[in-house]
Amino acid sequence: MLSPELQENSNDSSESKVSESSSNDDSFHSNDESYQSNDDSLYIPKTKINIEHDSNIKTRSKAKKQDNNTYLCKGISETDVPQTYSEAISSPNEKKWKQSIMEELKAHENNETWTLVEKPPGVKTIGCRWVFRIKNDPSGIIYKSRLCAKGCSQHYQIDYTETFSPTVRYDSVRILLSEACQYDLKIVQFDVKTAFLYGDIKENIYMNPPEGIESPPNFVCKLNRSLYGLKQAPRPHTKLEKKNIVSEVKIPYKEAVGSLMHLAIVSRPDIMFGVSLVSRYLNCYDSTHWAVVKKILKYLKETKEMGILYSKVKNNTVEGYSDSDYAADSDTRRSTTGYVFTKNAAAITWATQRQQSIALSTTEAEFMAACSAAKRHCGSKDYYLILVHIIKTVSV
Repeated sequence: MLSPELQENSNDSSESKVSESSSNDDSFHSNDESYQSNDDSLYIPKTKINIEHDSNIKTRSKAKKQDNNTYLCKGISETDVPQTYSEAISSPNEKKWKQSIMEELKAHENNETWTLVEKPPGVKTIGCRWVFRIKNDPSGIIYKSRLCAKGCSQHYQIDYTETFSPTVRYDSVRILLSEACQYDLKIVQFDVKTAFLYGDIKENIYMNPPEGIESPPNFVCKLNRSLYGLKQAPRPHTKLEKKNIVSEVKIPYKEAVGSLMHLAIVSRPDIMFGVSLVSRYLNCYDSTHWAVVKKILKYLKETKEMGILYSKVKNNTVEGYSDSDYAADSDTRRSTTGYVFTKNAAAITWATQRQQSIALSTTEAEFMAACSAAKRHCGSKDYYLILVHIIKTVSV
């Protein structure tokens, strides 16, 4: 049952949603042409150099005219995002936050995430808290509310056992796209909201009732499904040791390199080498490394129309190429391995990385690079064969 303050907001939820949509479209769109950077160091070339790109990097066709609008949270700062439930329901945007909280609780109710039961004697419960975020969207500003369990109070072998969750490789996605192009298949993409709530849990976990619902005294929530924040829930693990930061000015070096790495892995093999180079100095960067990162960003700005284009061809076999840069790393004298695999006239797998040991000759460095490429191909071969078999079976 919802708390009284949320019930007051349920009556006019539909009206507020309509007004929110109309106001967002008018208030939070800015024109790119009116944006002027105050950074004198920003290099903007006077003339654009047109280079014919062959092989696996091709320009996307402009099927749609690009919108000159950008979607910024204008006038919204970090202080506008509530940190607690009480701040959310008493903020100037309380109606929007209450509506967001109600949607989250409704999702938990539909998925039967928990069952209210009387607290068993001797049982320790875990806490929970609300996490609020304001996100950008082409339609305007979205107010997001998430109920998260305090998984830090869980105990291994009691409240959880395994925490590993497999994730898809982008190589597999690209192979799937190339096969869809070859066999003229249609690909449909969809998003599963509250995906974490669909996983059942085997352990008996009891959680304190969240703020926003009414529960009888001495009653707790017995979790039936996974919840954000639990040890069992899949989540990214990133551990970066903080030492030897020589930069006196706080710059978003790690954040920028992380974003560039995601782009290099997914769809821009042309920046893979540069990104792999700057990623070696996450714990000891300075203004020189930051200048290289900005140079990569400037290059991306001038080549934002570039991407990977798969084509239907007669010979759609996988072709691989490997190379090495002998003793290129001046710090360790290790060589650099680079390889790329193409299919349907575009790249599906690529990598650039330092070799694990020091090569004593260029021949040894080339062999080590070829070995890394062969191992990558063996890892993707089984998936490719299974995928082709499934597609041919469905086509018949």
